[in-house]
Amino acid sequence: SAKNFYQAFKAFYQIFPNGKFAHFAANLAILESLPDDADTIRIFDFDIGEGIQWASLIEAIGHQCREVTLTSVKFAEGEDAAMDANPLTMWRFEDAKKQLSDYARSYGLKLMVDEVELADLVGELKNISNRKQGSSGRRQFLVFNCMVGLPHMGRVRSRRDVFEFLRASQNFLQL
Repeated sequence: SAKNFYQAFKAFYQIFPNGKFAHFAANLAILESLPDDADTIRIFDFDIGEGIQWASLIEAIGHQCREVTLTSVKFAEGEDAAMDANPLTMWRFEDAKKQLSDYARSYGLKLMVDEVELADLVGELKNISNRKQGSSGRRQFLVFNCMVGLPHMGRVRSRRDVFEFLRASQNFLQL
């Protein structure tokens, strides 16, 4: 079954509306909140998975020639090992990164995809906050995306990790 995993995944995603609806609602909220004067968009995604959510957002903003950085929260070392043993989690970050970068390039969008450890996220957000206060002249719009437990995702994340991501996001927004 590993040979046709991708086709089965696509069929599951197309047939069951849970994932598509959740991704549509999240992307619509992002698009509606984008300020016209933002030079760059920085998206922090709790679980990029296979990156399927971001294709429609890339299409929507690609014609605006914006620069986008998509940062995925990296699994802890122990969770990666558990994922490798699970046949349902055949996706790897590098595969999603390459597919998204190629897709964005076809729309003329400059996309950078990277990973950050959950423990390092707070420091990363503090750096962004310090740069924001230093007025570099570039307007950056930040997005925090957290989807867990959708049927098509095929993996489980720790509740503790989810709450830590949400807490870091909330603390940043309160600055």
